[in-house]
Amino acid sequence: MARDVQYTVQRIFREEGGKTEEEATKLFKDLERQRRYQADVWS
Repeated sequence: MARDVQYTVQRIFREEGGKTEEEATKLFKDLERQRRYQADVWS
């Protein structure tokens, strides 16, 4: 499910932010690196 959330956030970056797929991926990774996005998951 966490992967689905990541794909959805990246899709929003593309559709609403006008980003390319590569830009959306980089933006998401930057948010993770800056700790502005954190996934709370368990297995």
